[in-house]
Amino acid sequence: MTTVLAACLTVFGAGAASVLVALVAQRVLPPAVRHDLGASGGMVALVAVGAFVLSVGAMMTYTWLDLGRAGRSTFAEAGALDDLYWYSHVVGGADGVRLRTEIRDYTTEVVRAEWPAMNAGGGLGDRGWRLVNLIRYDMELLQPKPGGEAERYQEALESAERLVRARRDRATVAADRVPGLMWAAVVACGLLVAALPIVRGNPRTAVRAVLAFVVASTIAFVLFLLYHLDEPFGGSVQVPPTAFQATWDGYGDIDALWARKRP
Repeated sequence: MTTVLAACLTVFGAGAASVLVALVAQRVLPPAVRHDLGASGGMVALVAVGAFVLSVGAMMTYTWLDLGRAGRSTFAEAGALDDLYWYSHVVGGADGVRLRTEIRDYTTEVVRAEWPAMNAGGGLGDRGWRLVNLIRYDMELLQPKPGGEAERYQEALESAERLVRARRDRATVAADRVPGLMWAAVVACGLLVAALPIVRGNPRTAVRAVLAFVVASTIAFVLFLLYHLDEPFGGSVQVPPTAFQATWDGYGDIDALWARKRP
């Protein structure tokens, strides 16, 4: 089922259910009760709508910050890999070849294994952690010569540390979810707002049904959107592995540059 189809079913299903409840309430609630609710429920309606808007705003802020954090960690991680791949050619020899192989293996693991797992709601795999630790370990074992090579080595060590930090940040965001209490507040306020046109709407049946459908379908759409924003690597609005794919494509260009014979 596509996301668009799921959204349509959710919105229209919620609207249809609200219309059905409104028609039942029209028959069950006495006219005097409906009149009293309509005359004295203004303050309740104001409080309910205000609480719903505030809770939705708080959740949108939470999810949007997570989405931004996911994007930053992804680009930082891919950038660190690019820097380390450049440095692997500076190292040269067997150490450079081993480092390039590990970087390529790690990039492949992230794109082909970890991203589908995160897309399905999972976390980062153990193999990825072993590979990133191996990269950092081999970097620590290098013995650069004094001078410019040592300065480049310090920069490469910082890139290795940045790679590990960015991966940890990505792991945290992948596992992070909106707190249940926040979800409960949004859903409860949404139900209360959806009930307003049902119990205190227009006395005419057709108008009451239309109002109930519009309010319920709108709230359902907002909740559907929030649900998909809650997974930065797996929802409809997600961070793709574009940065890692671009880094992988650049490995060949870096190899070609270093393979050119210098005059």
